[in-house]
Amino acid sequence: MPLERYTHGAPHHDAATEGAIRFPMTNGQRVIGCEIDAEVLRQQFGDDGDDPLDVFLRHRAAIEAAASRAYDRGTFPNDLMELTANDFASGA
Repeated sequence: MPLERYTHGAPHHDAATEGAIRFPMTNGQRVIGCEIDAEVLRQQFGDDGDDPLDVFLRHRAAIEAAASRAYDRGTFPNDLMELTANDFASGA
């Protein structure tokens, strides 16, 4: 089941891990907590010195699509998912 944007939560900096961005998605029944590290953002979308949250917002559709594909491939028993560079690989 593909993930969709969860509209009752906003992407934000993860205070526990400097630079990571957390964002909620939903499978229609539960909220899935997703995270992408600033380094992965830089690898995928370039390093223009912007705040990682700004980079996330500019590329949100591509990031959410990668999260949905990753969710369809795996199991996430705690409803938590961390995106990696592999999730953006062609055909991933």
